[in-house]
Amino acid sequence: MSGLRFRATAPEEADRIREFLAGVFHLTTGAPAFEPRLIHWKYYQARPDWTGPRSYILERDGEIASHGCVWPMPFATSSRNLPACQIIDWAATPAVPGAGTLLRREIEKMVAVSVAIGGSPDSLKVIPRSGYSTVASFRKYVRIVRPFHQFTRRPDPQPFRRFAKLVRNALWSLTPAPALPAGWTVEPFSAQALGLPAPDYASTARSPELYRYLLDCPSGELSAFVLKKDGRETGYFLLNQVDGQTRIADLQTSDWPAGVIAATRTAALNPATCEIVANASLDRFAHALAHSGYQLRGEQPVFLLDRSKSLPSGELHITPADFDDFFARFPDSPFAA
Repeated sequence: MSGLRFRATAPEEADRIREFLAGVFHLTTGAPAFEPRLIHWKYYQARPDWTGPRSYILERDGEIASHGCVWPMPFATSSRNLPACQIIDWAATPAVPGAGTLLRREIEKMVAVSVAIGGSPDSLKVIPRSGYSTVASFRKYVRIVRPFHQFTRRPDPQPFRRFAKLVRNALWSLTPAPALPAGWTVEPFSAQALGLPAPDYASTARSPELYRYLLDCPSGELSAFVLKKDGRETGYFLLNQVDGQTRIADLQTSDWPAGVIAATRTAALNPATCEIVANASLDRFAHALAHSGYQLRGEQPVFLLDRSKSLPSGELHITPADFDDFFARFPDSPFAA
């Protein structure tokens, strides 16, 4: 890293980083991704699963060459939580070739496991060459709830395409939502322990403190719920309503069909919900979504770099709460269908 300096950033540098990111991504600093409160929450607000800074840069001659933000996602194992992260807001100037890769390597040294989900065409070329393996597919599903309300909110300037989507989505919305089985209830999240039996797949760790951090996100309208059967906790989920789209940001449960039904019916109760979106890397989660009337709308590769060789093999359960997908806003294209 000749001439390059790797360091953490400080809150007073937020505007400088916003300007750098906006320049790299060809946006203005007024874009939703660079809203000052969101930047502070992502980079500097304390969270229970990470100690120390989360925003890092490489500098050359006092100028930012690349930036990356640690998004913690420790994996729960039988003995401990395995340090892991994904890097979000990863950007580099073409004026310093390789600066993005060098910064990523420095951040990777901080954790046992590094994860990457999808990315730009350039990222999809770089990441596999950096030692990452493709371990899963992160599938996006959508269920239409209020197609006519969605039609009025859609910014698409082409009338024919808007009407075609209305007809398709109106037909999709006719699929009835399954009823929640007898004995199951949904309650607002408070200070529950969020404890479930250890699953037979790799999953990221959750805690009431983490949920409180996620609920502080300034992008969207977040709410959290606990799922119970006959009074016993069997799961919990996190919703975020963003511009007419309600996202199942997180779902952890010991009964996937019931968990999906509960999250779906709860999301649909919000009168602002035009569509519900969920993402699944776990097959049993994906099957439950399809059974509940969701349509598959796309998928992204999940890449993993496990230098410690400590992560158990098998299926991987990742949700939008494990990276920035659950709060990202796209005003020009707010819907998945």
